Amino acid sequence: MNYSQEIFAQKFLVFDFEMTGLDPENDSIIEIGAVPMEGFNIVGDMFFSQVKPYTNISPSSKKIHGIDGNFIENAPPAELIIFEFSTLAENKMLVGQYPQSDLSFLVKVVKNIGGNFFFDRALDISRIYAILYGGKSMLSLEQIAGKVGLQFYRAEHNALEDALITAKIFAILLKKMQGKGKILVSDLVKMGMVHFSE
Repeated sequence: MNYSQEIFAQKFLVFDFEMTGLDPENDSIIEIGAVPMEGFNIVGDMFFSQVKPYTNISPSSKKIHGIDGNFIENAPPAELIIFEFSTLAENKMLVGQYPQSDLSFLVKVVKNIGGNFFFDRALDISRIYAILYGGKSMLSLEQIAGKVGLQFYRAEHNALEDALITAKIFAILLKKMQGKGKILVSDLVKMGMVHFSE
Protein backbone atom coordinates (compact mmCIF):
# COMPACT_ATOMS: atom_id res chain seq x y z
CA MET A 1 0.00 0.00 0.00
CA ASN A 2 1.40 3.38 -1.02
CA TYR A 3 0.51 5.70 1.86
CA SER A 4 2.24 8.67 0.25
CA GLN A 5 0.01 8.82 -2.84
CA GLU A 6 -2.98 11.12 -3.13
CA ILE A 7 -6.41 9.68 -2.40
CA PHE A 8 -7.73 10.04 -5.95
CA ALA A 9 -5.21 7.39 -7.08
CA GLN A 10 -5.96 4.87 -4.31
CA LYS A 11 -8.01 1.73 -4.96
CA PHE A 12 -10.68 0.79 -2.41
CA LEU A 13 -13.17 -2.00 -1.86
CA VAL A 14 -16.28 -0.87 -0.02
CA PHE A 15 -17.94 -3.87 1.59
CA ASP A 16 -20.78 -5.01 3.80
CA PHE A 17 -21.76 -8.33 5.35
CA GLU A 18 -25.10 -9.53 6.65
CA MET A 19 -24.84 -12.10 9.45
CA THR A 20 -27.03 -14.38 11.52
CA GLY A 21 -26.05 -12.30 14.56
CA LEU A 22 -23.18 -10.19 15.87
CA ASP A 23 -21.00 -12.79 17.60
CA PRO A 24 -18.33 -14.23 15.25
CA GLU A 25 -17.89 -17.24 17.54
CA ASN A 26 -21.56 -18.23 17.44
CA ASP A 27 -22.93 -16.59 14.28
CA SER A 28 -22.10 -16.73 10.58
CA ILE A 29 -22.09 -14.67 7.39
CA ILE A 30 -25.18 -14.90 5.17
CA GLU A 31 -24.50 -12.19 2.55
CA ILE A 32 -21.48 -10.37 1.16
CA GLY A 33 -21.61 -7.23 -0.98
CA ALA A 34 -18.66 -5.25 -2.32
CA VAL A 35 -18.18 -2.17 -4.50
CA PRO A 36 -14.75 -1.42 -6.04
CA MET A 37 -13.62 2.21 -6.21
CA GLU A 38 -10.64 4.14 -7.50
CA GLY A 39 -10.45 7.49 -5.78
CA PHE A 40 -13.94 9.03 -5.83
CA ASN A 41 -15.29 6.75 -8.55
CA ILE A 42 -17.00 3.37 -8.58
CA VAL A 43 -15.12 1.24 -11.10
CA GLY A 44 -15.48 -2.35 -12.26
CA ASP A 45 -18.06 -4.96 -11.38
CA MET A 46 -19.82 -5.01 -8.05
CA PHE A 47 -19.84 -8.26 -6.10
CA PHE A 48 -22.75 -9.91 -4.32
CA SER A 49 -23.34 -13.38 -2.98
CA GLN A 50 -25.57 -15.06 -0.49
CA VAL A 51 -23.73 -17.41 1.85
CA LYS A 52 -24.85 -20.71 3.39
CA PRO A 53 -25.25 -20.12 7.15
CA TYR A 54 -23.84 -22.51 9.71
CA THR A 55 -25.96 -21.08 12.51
CA ASN A 56 -29.56 -20.03 13.00
CA ILE A 57 -30.55 -16.48 12.12
CA SER A 58 -31.38 -14.58 15.29
CA PRO A 59 -34.80 -12.84 15.47
CA SER A 60 -33.11 -9.44 15.93
CA SER A 61 -30.98 -9.92 12.80
CA LYS A 62 -33.95 -11.15 10.76
CA LYS A 63 -35.80 -7.95 11.64
CA ILE A 64 -32.97 -5.96 10.05
CA HIS A 65 -32.34 -7.85 6.82
CA GLY A 66 -35.46 -10.01 6.54
CA ILE A 67 -33.46 -13.03 5.37
CA ASP A 68 -34.90 -16.47 6.03
CA GLY A 69 -32.43 -19.29 6.60
CA ASN A 70 -34.47 -21.68 4.44
CA PHE A 71 -34.14 -19.31 1.50
CA ILE A 72 -30.32 -19.44 1.52
CA GLU A 73 -29.65 -23.01 2.66
CA ASN A 74 -28.39 -23.92 -0.84
CA ALA A 75 -26.08 -20.87 -1.13
CA PRO A 76 -22.31 -21.48 -1.45
CA PRO A 77 -20.29 -21.81 1.78
CA ALA A 78 -18.44 -18.87 3.32
CA GLU A 79 -15.03 -20.44 2.62
CA LEU A 80 -15.66 -20.34 -1.12
CA ILE A 81 -17.13 -16.85 -1.20
CA ILE A 82 -14.39 -15.40 1.03
CA PHE A 83 -11.82 -16.66 -1.45
CA GLU A 84 -13.60 -14.76 -4.25
CA PHE A 85 -13.89 -11.70 -2.02
CA SER A 86 -10.19 -11.79 -1.14
CA THR A 87 -9.26 -11.92 -4.82
CA LEU A 88 -11.37 -8.83 -5.46
CA ALA A 89 -9.86 -7.09 -2.41
CA GLU A 90 -6.26 -7.70 -3.44
CA ASN A 91 -4.24 -4.45 -3.52
CA LYS A 92 -7.25 -2.46 -2.35
CA MET A 93 -8.01 -0.72 0.95
CA LEU A 94 -11.17 -2.01 2.61
CA VAL A 95 -13.88 0.50 3.54
CA GLY A 96 -17.06 0.01 5.55
CA GLN A 97 -19.41 1.51 8.09
CA TYR A 98 -18.51 0.30 11.59
CA PRO A 99 -16.53 -2.49 9.87
CA GLN A 100 -15.00 -4.01 13.01
CA SER A 101 -17.75 -6.61 13.35
CA ASP A 102 -17.63 -7.58 9.68
CA LEU A 103 -13.84 -7.84 9.89
CA SER A 104 -14.13 -10.21 12.86
CA PHE A 105 -16.25 -12.58 10.76
CA LEU A 106 -13.86 -12.21 7.81
CA VAL A 107 -10.83 -13.02 9.96
CA LYS A 108 -12.57 -16.07 11.43
CA VAL A 109 -13.37 -17.56 8.01
CA VAL A 110 -9.87 -16.86 6.69
CA LYS A 111 -8.35 -18.58 9.72
CA ASN A 112 -10.65 -21.58 9.27
CA ILE A 113 -9.47 -22.19 5.71
CA GLY A 114 -5.82 -21.44 6.46
CA GLY A 115 -5.70 -18.74 3.80
CA ASN A 116 -2.59 -16.69 3.15
CA PHE A 117 -4.69 -13.55 2.71
CA PHE A 118 -5.56 -11.69 5.87
CA PHE A 119 -7.66 -8.53 6.01
CA ASP A 120 -7.88 -7.29 9.58
CA ARG A 121 -8.35 -3.55 9.10
CA ALA A 122 -10.57 -1.16 7.18
CA LEU A 123 -11.49 2.50 6.90
CA ASP A 124 -14.61 3.42 8.86
CA ILE A 125 -16.71 6.05 7.07
CA SER A 126 -18.47 6.98 10.31
CA ARG A 127 -15.16 8.08 11.87
CA ILE A 128 -14.20 10.07 8.79
CA TYR A 129 -17.66 11.66 8.74
CA ALA A 130 -17.41 12.67 12.42
CA ILE A 131 -14.07 14.41 11.81
CA LEU A 132 -15.15 16.22 8.64
CA TYR A 133 -18.62 17.24 9.80
CA GLY A 134 -18.05 17.53 13.52
CA GLY A 135 -20.95 15.26 14.29
CA LYS A 136 -21.42 12.04 16.20
CA SER A 137 -19.79 8.92 14.81
CA MET A 138 -22.48 6.53 16.09
CA LEU A 139 -25.05 7.19 13.38
CA SER A 140 -26.90 4.80 11.09
CA LEU A 141 -26.08 4.60 7.40
CA GLU A 142 -29.33 6.40 6.62
CA GLN A 143 -28.51 9.18 9.09
CA ILE A 144 -25.03 9.75 7.65
CA ALA A 145 -26.45 9.77 4.11
CA GLY A 146 -28.94 12.45 5.14
CA LYS A 147 -26.25 14.54 6.82
CA VAL A 148 -24.03 14.55 3.70
CA GLY A 149 -26.96 15.28 1.36
CA LEU A 150 -27.19 11.85 -0.27
CA GLN A 151 -30.69 10.84 -1.30
CA PHE A 152 -31.31 7.21 -2.14
CA TYR A 153 -34.05 4.68 -2.51
CA ARG A 154 -33.38 1.33 -0.92
CA ALA A 155 -35.25 -1.35 -2.87
CA GLU A 156 -34.30 -3.93 -0.27
CA HIS A 157 -31.95 -4.27 2.66
CA ASN A 158 -29.07 -6.45 1.55
CA ALA A 159 -25.28 -6.41 1.69
CA LEU A 160 -24.80 -4.97 -1.80
CA GLU A 161 -27.35 -2.18 -1.31
CA ASP A 162 -25.60 -1.17 1.92
CA ALA A 163 -22.15 -1.39 0.32
CA LEU A 164 -23.30 0.82 -2.56
CA ILE A 165 -24.77 3.45 -0.22
CA THR A 166 -21.56 3.33 1.82
CA ALA A 167 -19.48 3.80 -1.34
CA LYS A 168 -21.52 6.86 -2.37
CA ILE A 169 -21.09 8.40 1.09
CA PHE A 170 -17.38 7.62 0.98
CA ALA A 171 -17.05 9.41 -2.37
CA ILE A 172 -18.70 12.51 -0.89
CA LEU A 173 -16.33 12.42 2.09
CA LEU A 174 -13.27 12.07 -0.15
CA LYS A 175 -14.35 15.03 -2.29
CA LYS A 176 -14.86 17.12 0.84
CA MET A 177 -11.36 16.18 1.99
CA GLN A 178 -9.86 17.07 -1.37
CA GLY A 179 -11.59 20.44 -1.23
CA LYS A 180 -9.37 21.27 1.75
CA GLY A 181 -6.17 20.65 -0.20
CA LYS A 182 -3.84 17.80 -1.08
CA ILE A 183 -4.79 14.70 0.89
CA LEU A 184 -2.63 11.58 1.07
CA VAL A 185 -3.67 8.03 1.82
CA SER A 186 -1.76 8.33 5.11
CA ASP A 187 -4.07 11.20 6.13
CA LEU A 188 -7.09 9.03 5.40
CA VAL A 189 -5.64 6.17 7.45
CA LYS A 190 -5.08 8.45 10.45
CA MET A 191 -8.69 9.62 10.29
CA GLY A 192 -10.56 6.39 9.84
CA MET A 193 -8.57 3.15 10.07
CA VAL A 194 -9.93 0.55 12.49
CA HIS A 195 -8.97 -3.05 13.31
CA PHE A 196 -11.16 -6.05 13.93
CA SER A 197 -12.32 -6.61 17.47
CA GLU A 198 -10.97 -9.84 18.92
